[in-house]
Amino acid sequence: MYDDLDEFEACIGYRIDGEIKEDFPASVRDLELAEPVLRTFSGWKMALGTCRTYEELPLRAREYIEFIEEFTETPISIVSVGSDRNQTIVRESPWIK
Repeated sequence: MYDDLDEFEACIGYRIDGEIKEDFPASVRDLELAEPVLRTFSGWKMALGTCRTYEELPLRAREYIEFIEEFTETPISIVSVGSDRNQTIVRESPWIK
């Protein structure tokens, strides 16, 4: 769970023979040589389970979500902050265009 972390890292690529590549190494040789390229994020140090809107999430949590969107070039329409139905934040309906 990210709620208690001071900081955490995400792998954004692999350094192979001095070159940074975003794709997972396809060959065993490249995989053996690969060094992860990491980006560090600051934690938000609060439980998100009571948040009911995207705006209620701490800024650092929103920044992480927006990083994932940019990095994957995929919008995140739904954010879950717990296992109950009321702990699902719908930013934009994925079913309606």
